[in-house]
Amino acid sequence: MSNPLIAGLLTGMLIVAPVVATAQPPSPDERPKLQSGFEAAIEKTLQETHHPDSATAQEAIMRLLELGPVAVPALTRGLWSDSSAQRRQCLRLLAQLGADARPAAPFVARLMCDENDPDIRRDAARTLAYLDAPSAIAALKKALDDETARVRLAAAESLIELGEAATVVLPVLTKTLKSPRGEDQHEAARLLARLGPEAAPALLDLHAALGEAETFATIRILEALGQIGPAAKELVPIIKEKVKDHPNIALLRTPTALALWRIDRDPLALTLLRDAVEANRPLLPQPHPVFLRINPTAQTRERIAALLQSDNLQEVLLAVDLLGNQSPDTVPRLVGLLKDRNLLLENHWRAAAILGRIGPDAKAALPALAQLRDANDRLPLPVAVAIYQIDPQPEHARTICDYVENREYRLAAAEAIAHLQPPGQAVIAELLLALDSKEDAFRLLCAVALWRINRGPSRASRRGASVAGRQRGDP
Repeated sequence: MSNPLIAGLLTGMLIVAPVVATAQPPSPDERPKLQSGFEAAIEKTLQETHHPDSATAQEAIMRLLELGPVAVPALTRGLWSDSSAQRRQCLRLLAQLGADARPAAPFVARLMCDENDPDIRRDAARTLAYLDAPSAIAALKKALDDETARVRLAAAESLIELGEAATVVLPVLTKTLKSPRGEDQHEAARLLARLGPEAAPALLDLHAALGEAETFATIRILEALGQIGPAAKELVPIIKEKVKDHPNIALLRTPTALALWRIDRDPLALTLLRDAVEANRPLLPQPHPVFLRINPTAQTRERIAALLQSDNLQEVLLAVDLLGNQSPDTVPRLVGLLKDRNLLLENHWRAAAILGRIGPDAKAALPALAQLRDANDRLPLPVAVAIYQIDPQPEHARTICDYVENREYRLAAAEAIAHLQPPGQAVIAELLLALDSKEDAFRLLCAVALWRINRGPSRASRRGASVAGRQRGDP
């Protein structure tokens, strides 16, 4: 039975740090000082992230990420490096650390205001969203007036991510739709699509932009109109006229169909999707998933099943993913892919993930999955998850738990356990041990996994309270 106390404590883990009003972000002279003994080692590792050998550089990046919050002071100091490449690398690493790097938010905001390089100002604006830093909202609003469009758009996206009202960003997005630069129009329309129905006040601007937009900006404008939904109904005739006899109709069929279907369930959507499926061209977005979703007939499934015999690997993977256990040919085709040693490992993992989603009906694939496991020094996590989904035995659950101790895979492993909720004391013991981690995101996932497995009081609740207290600044 659910315990409301534990639910409250776990909810508390998601509480962000309170917004503190500051008149001005800190200056470079106020940047945090590193503890003695750490500065030289961390800054040397930071330099190694630019090593010409990619393996060395990647190893240095992983070492910094493993340090978590300990690396934040060094990365913050790096924001004022004389090297623009170093400044951008520090921003990328802070973004990857996420909420653990939130203390750097005022310094990132300062960089966004003071930096001469517009690309770095853009990266700083993006980073603030990854840091989940509501204290930076004022600085991001100021960046909406930046002289460079890509900075304004990055600030707008971060404000959307941080939950600001659509009215805050609509003026800059509608203004950018009038830009003569296709890439600026493209990005503005993409962000309007993210706002969904809240972007309805921009309908007139989208209408105006649709008339003159180049093909790829048109695709994004169509997406925005579709996400706005029925409020865009008056523009349906204009959309149809736009794509009629268009020289790039092959690129526009699927986006147009999606827009027409979302706005008004227009029957032309099915015609366009059917034409796109029959054309069988490698375009994005692929028409097959949309066609199956809005027209789930046996004839549609037969069209998709025909892709199982394709020589194009991506078409095969698309077909098996869509059909799942609805076709008797799906599992044998996936087994064949698992046995093909010429495929990239990532394609093996994708095939394994699809088999996992099929579940117990894919038991015929277990020997091939075992061979894939034995062919690698360490069983890839997607394969471990797939084996458990197909055959949920305790030993398969323990294999997933082994990844909890692996720094590279532990977040994904904890998320998988939270989703799969495998029973057993061995799983619970592994998760309890993991709650001693210093990484808040990892501890949160482990606490959620324990909550879902136990559905009652556990040490997870006490750990959850600890994390929530630290994020609020409690002693």
